[in-house]
Amino acid sequence: MGTGFLISDDLVLTCYHVVKPYMAKSDHRFLSVCFDSYNDHKELKVGVIVKWDIPFSEPSVGDQVGSDDLPDVSQLDFAILRLDSSVGRERGSFSLNETRQLPQVGDPILIAGHPGPTAPLQRLKFSMAAPGYVGVNANETRLIYKTSTLKGSSGSPVFDRKFRLIGLHHNRGEEGAKFYQNNRGIPISKIIDFLSESKWADTREISKLLKENDFP
Repeated sequence: MGTGFLISDDLVLTCYHVVKPYMAKSDHRFLSVCFDSYNDHKELKVGVIVKWDIPFSEPSVGDQVGSDDLPDVSQLDFAILRLDSSVGRERGSFSLNETRQLPQVGDPILIAGHPGPTAPLQRLKFSMAAPGYVGVNANETRLIYKTSTLKGSSGSPVFDRKFRLIGLHHNRGEEGAKFYQNNRGIPISKIIDFLSESKWADTREISKLLKENDFP
């Protein structure tokens, strides 16, 4: 289990490592996205389209073993699920092109997600650190911030001080005296660039996503 968020009426962005066990098309039927998990009698579970070829990028070896090895620019640990219902028409969705500008060092960073790698999912939790933003790694494939997170937060949206979407949270970093610090996220701009050059760029849904967000 992990977190995800709508980027169109029927597309959800999350981390690859959250859905890795179900990436084979034969296993897509076991995937679902739960909305309103804070209210059991109103929660909505939506399935994913089994035939959908999930656009994805795997994490790096360093991500998986917890080392500081530099990821390749194609190792972005994300996956895009296509829902079998256009729930975003009523709920809304996040724009992937709201900003490509990274925060200033020390700026607040806000993360919103559903911690809980096992059922039941926790209510939506907000975590903010100020100062929060540390910077990027050497090839700018990872955001680094001090905002503390719990297991299950992978796939959460990362916001800047103006509540603009800047990243996909994927790693809770190092355990300190009280909290996990130096958390990692994937810059949304890098995901955009990857999709634009990927084999999925010409698929109807991804092409529409890129066009609607006015990407170069």
